[in-house]
Amino acid sequence: MLRCQDQTGSRENRQVLGLHRPQRLTGTLGLFITTGQRQRWNRAPGRLSEELAAAGITPHLAEPAGTAALRGKKRHAKTDKTDTRHLRVHLMAGDLPGCWIPPGHVLEARAVVRLYKDLADERGGWHQRIAATLFHQGVPVIGSMDTAEGRAAADRVDLSPAGRQAVETGLRQIDRLTAELNPLRRQLAMLSRRQPGCRALRATQFGIGPVTAVAIWAELGDVRRFGNSDDVVRHTGLDITVYSSYAEDDVKPGNPAPALSGLGLLMSSPA
Repeated sequence: MLRCQDQTGSRENRQVLGLHRPQRLTGTLGLFITTGQRQRWNRAPGRLSEELAAAGITPHLAEPAGTAALRGKKRHAKTDKTDTRHLRVHLMAGDLPGCWIPPGHVLEARAVVRLYKDLADERGGWHQRIAATLFHQGVPVIGSMDTAEGRAAADRVDLSPAGRQAVETGLRQIDRLTAELNPLRRQLAMLSRRQPGCRALRATQFGIGPVTAVAIWAELGDVRRFGNSDDVVRHTGLDITVYSSYAEDDVKPGNPAPALSGLGLLMSSPA
């Protein structure tokens, strides 16, 4: 049984599969990943699905809710052995509920988008630190540190030595992160121009730029797996459900119109 829980399991899986690479195994393998492990699956450096394919094994990723529903009412403790038997039986029967496994080029796009976001968040944090320093030094609100006017105003204000050091350090960090972000943004813009779904989103949806278009395309993946716009909203986490013990159904869905429009655009464009 292959472990999908952590990076240690990923390294062990690499070693196990690497032993079988010369023989080129053939067959299928059922994988079960819980909801909380999906992000680790998407970000896993080992990319287990690619390792399985390289070893000649066809992976099948089981959908957690549907797989648990097939099990029925739990009558005994759940163990790895019972989970493995449950997956094997339904996989051989052909009724195992499956999840979409993103291909390599989608995983690469996700990684670039998330790297861009991490760097942008860090740069935003330095902007906030500079603003907080100026506020505590009694400086009125000035322009953004991204503009020449804002930096000139920061140079003219009277700050303590420690405050001046903090502002100058923050500005250097902003410049460093900006130098890292610019080539990533150009890379995402190039991908956005080449990908038909991204081009359609940018052309028809107001406010969606190159980075956002690639992020939507990469995170949604193959939209043919969504039956309607409600499924898209639910997948993005925008469909907020409020549960209370005294009400049977306190679901407050969001507006499906934007998701429906984006779903139609992506479904009409190849991945």
